[in-house]
Amino acid sequence: TKKENRLLFIDSKKPRISKMSPRRNSVVNGSDFYVKFREDNLNKVIIYYGNKSTSVTNCVKDRKYTICHASLNLTEYESKYLEYWFEVSDGTNNVKSKKVRVFVDTISPELIVYLPEDNRTYGLKVPFNIAISEEVKLEYYDNLESRPRWRKLCRRCDEYGFEKEKTKRFKRGSHNVLIRATDKSGNLDISETSFRVEYWLILPTKSGKQCLYKN
Repeated sequence: TKKENRLLFIDSKKPRISKMSPRRNSVVNGSDFYVKFREDNLNKVIIYYGNKSTSVTNCVKDRKYTICHASLNLTEYESKYLEYWFEVSDGTNNVKSKKVRVFVDTISPELIVYLPEDNRTYGLKVPFNIAISEEVKLEYYDNLESRPRWRKLCRRCDEYGFEKEKTKRFKRGSHNVLIRATDKSGNLDISETSFRVEYWLILPTKSGKQCLYKN
């Protein structure tokens, strides 16, 4: 008689995918793909996109769920629709997510700030005149505020201050302002300008003399 011992591991539960991103018809640049699923004995995660695939290793366990993130180079699919999906495996069972179609935009917007001009002095109402290469969310951030934060100029615009004069009120003193344009896929461009705000401005008159002007 001959006896042998065998150690078996039983896993009858398939991985269960509960959420993935980006959503259908989203505009993407490849930086924020993720999948959320339940699986205690994870073996591998693969993301398929176009005619390519790559393993996803950036995974974090969050209680009962695991979340995996992936960043993809999508430049060859620029301005095209692309299908992607995830495959989650525990070594025994493989589960594929649904296929999701997205639109690829990897090109950053171009931002040109005409106003406010750098190293200028303005009254309390500071003029803004900005050109942008595409429709974006436009914001500004004053580094010299006591509690600086991003403030909205417009939510969806391809210019600011051309069709209609635009101004923003600033407190007296020096200001260092970042202006940020962010498109639908998260590509962005940032410009910086510094200026000073005074209650009284010295302005030239037609006669060539100077006068004090209160804003």
